[in-house]
Amino acid sequence: MNTHHPNSMPPAVRAPHADPFGQFRGAPLDRRRRAKYSAVLFGLFLLFAAIPFMLDAKLPDRAGGAEDADEAMATNLSTTYTEWKLRFGALDDQCQVDRGVADTMTVNYDCGQWKAQIMGMAEVESGNDAIATALSRSVRVINASATGDMGAHKITDEALKINPEVLQRSGAKDVWMSDPYSSEQTAGDGAGGHDASELSHYTVGFYKPMVEDDSQGLLVTVQVSGEQLDEAHARAEQLVETARLAPSSEVNSAGGSDV
Repeated sequence: MNTHHPNSMPPAVRAPHADPFGQFRGAPLDRRRRAKYSAVLFGLFLLFAAIPFMLDAKLPDRAGGAEDADEAMATNLSTTYTEWKLRFGALDDQCQVDRGVADTMTVNYDCGQWKAQIMGMAEVESGNDAIATALSRSVRVINASATGDMGAHKITDEALKINPEVLQRSGAKDVWMSDPYSSEQTAGDGAGGHDASELSHYTVGFYKPMVEDDSQGLLVTVQVSGEQLDEAHARAEQLVETARLAPSSEVNSAGGSDV
């Protein structure tokens, strides 16, 4: 007698076990397990993302930033730096090029308690009056808020007392310096307001006649800024003391060699 019921289903055939030896871990289907795995993965992501910043924080800061300075001068002082690679040891050793200042005519240095800005001018006539006028104009370009007399004076004799080799090492014929002047700086006080303080400045100028036409020359000016007038003057003297050509340059005007 046939007892098969027309609506009965054949017995299910179980599929073979995909991992009979238990070598693979199944995906976490439980909510708690998924949350645990997500937290672990997120923690690993944060760790790997933070490693570059942790390493950078442990690296020592460069003391001089000489490579940055060379690049900045070649770009911003192209009218003079291509022919006269004048550098200053005081800036290379104590300061960093301030990349945050968007200025295409000067190279700006942040030296902590003091600052410096370098500007180059070409085709400056060689007369004393013309050089003094050019130096005063450079001050106005570097520091539009400067107040006071912008008189400039040739201080070559005084510079030679500070550094007897300044002309030979720098390639300059004469050294100039402005009268002291001041300007206001505004800094955030951390509470949404601003406090104004006065900065004192000197600008030092280095003049070099052109070889092919000594009726004109190059003028490199450096403004130094400090909170005290004596500090600014001391920094200006440091520039005179440490003025030199870049190591790859030659002192054409003095017939010297690499320095």
